[in-house]
Amino acid sequence: NNRWDRRLSQSCNVDVNCEFESETDDQRRAVCVVLAGKELGTGTLLNNVMKDGKPYLLSAYHVYMDNELAQTALYFFNYESPFCTGLNGSDIQTVSGSVKVAAFDSVDLMLVKLSEMPPPSYRPFLAGWDASIIPPSNSYIIHHPNGDTKKISYDSGKCDSARYNKNFINYGHWKVFDWEVGTTEGGSSGGALFNKDKRVIGILSGGNASCESITYDLFSRFDKMWDYRSKESEQLKHWLDPQNTGTLQ
Repeated sequence: NNRWDRRLSQSCNVDVNCEFESETDDQRRAVCVVLAGKELGTGTLLNNVMKDGKPYLLSAYHVYMDNELAQTALYFFNYESPFCTGLNGSDIQTVSGSVKVAAFDSVDLMLVKLSEMPPPSYRPFLAGWDASIIPPSNSYIIHHPNGDTKKISYDSGKCDSARYNKNFINYGHWKVFDWEVGTTEGGSSGGALFNKDKRVIGILSGGNASCESITYDLFSRFDKMWDYRSKESEQLKHWLDPQNTGTLQ
């Protein structure tokens, strides 16, 4: 009965509730399915330095393509298999509509403000972040591959800085060389990469990873989204640190 053709994700993906070691129970509640027009992606609620509960959500520019799609986008929270049962989750916890506040295609940045804070019954969590330039290691992506129930993938290695392709800025992405657990797929795009301190340090732009082929993925760097561009409408800093305190975590 889902609103999209439910193409199950590949078999090596791990349901979030089957994974305990990362202790990311809170962070999982920040993550949702993004349905923007016909595009499926993943988004993550972010806290800001003021901690005033504004419903900012980070995803990938390429998920939205047309900036107008932010207004009609749908956000599905807590779409996950309960208690590691393999059962399909419920997709009734939705927020409809948002406003684009910052976007920049060359770092794949899309920050929106949801039309409302997800209600308390959704138990929304505003994820922390890290805008420093330190390459992450032991990182996780929490995501919705192919619009499937929420999954988690883990990389025990250290990320390198890389250029995705000529349409993106140089050294604008973190490169995950291979996943020890899980993979990513279409629909994972925009999903946040969390560092070992459980802070967002990038979002998935793309890559070649799959269950069959243990290979790389590229995540747009949070520190580049932060203030690489000075225009307020093309950076995160103005929105997440509105009083310019200089806070980077």
